[in-house]
Amino acid sequence: ARPWKETRMRSQTGIRALTSRPSWLKDRSLLILGLSGLVLRLVLMPLAMHVDPDFVGDIIYINQAALRSISGTEVQSAYPPLALLTIGIFESVWLPPALPSLPTGAEAQLRILSDSSIFRQIFFPKLLFLIFDLATGYLLWWMADRWQEKRGVTAFWFLNPLVIYNGYFHAQFDLIAVFFVVLAFSLARQDRPVMSAFWLGIAGSYKIFPFLFLLPLVILSRGSWRQKVSMLVIGAT
Repeated sequence: ARPWKETRMRSQTGIRALTSRPSWLKDRSLLILGLSGLVLRLVLMPLAMHVDPDFVGDIIYINQAALRSISGTEVQSAYPPLALLTIGIFESVWLPPALPSLPTGAEAQLRILSDSSIFRQIFFPKLLFLIFDLATGYLLWWMADRWQEKRGVTAFWFLNPLVIYNGYFHAQFDLIAVFFVVLAFSLARQDRPVMSAFWLGIAGSYKIFPFLFLLPLVILSRGSWRQKVSMLVIGAT
């Protein structure tokens, strides 16, 4: 009878967990912090972008270069192929199939900035950054152990001026790389060093800075020297 009672108790506990509200919804401070950060991002998304004298702006140039890249057109760009592929696939969902020309020079700036669709061109590409941004915030929240730490992490990430500036003012795709870095750290905490090195390598395919964490990750792992070599090879390639 005892095993049956234990099984019944576990079932009842599982049902209560499924039917009860998530714990983060019960904490108003967490909810307010998260919603405040989200509203701030949504307000800035159609209004701000970095403008360079040589071309219209990072957000427009990157996305149009990405669309040309996935269409098979040769593009001379300093951005990594995986970044162009990711952004190009996302852009192809909402942009018309017409192949854009890469905007350069003051004349192109005036033409695009005076276009009535400029707010849409700035807003929708940033939705990709917002997805990775929110996912990173969730991972950081999940990694925190105590509720005070969860509140601190939520405030640090969602109200962080550097995060908001990089993703929604300057409109660079560092948030994608940061997500995979945080994912790698979370896997390292779960004692999954090889998978951690793999996702750190993926992060490095978007930006160079994640490779700074690879060697410390390998050194601090508790695996054998063969596992450490595997981590180094997987992360670097």
